[in-house]
Amino acid sequence: MSRLAAQKINGETPNVSPSLAGEDFSRFLENYPGAFIWLGTQIDIPEEQAPLHDAHFKLNERALPIGTSLLVQVAIDTLEKLAKEENE
Repeated sequence: MSRLAAQKINGETPNVSPSLAGEDFSRFLENYPGAFIWLGTQIDIPEEQAPLHDAHFKLNERALPIGTSLLVQVAIDTLEKLAKEENE
């Protein structure tokens, strides 16, 4: 559902190769439905980009409205799906 929401607000979404990045969120997903979203927050000068958990990490804030729009669209889509299921 999150990929469809991303396509609604941003057009086509890139195909991302699988990653070996470790993440504790997978433990949560063992018990609850959800999705992990790669938002893309790299700054304009990649050579100055510090790793995610580094004290010098810089966030490209232009990604924040996109991420917010995506989460809003997921919520709207979910509410519409639940309302449709309720009326069936």
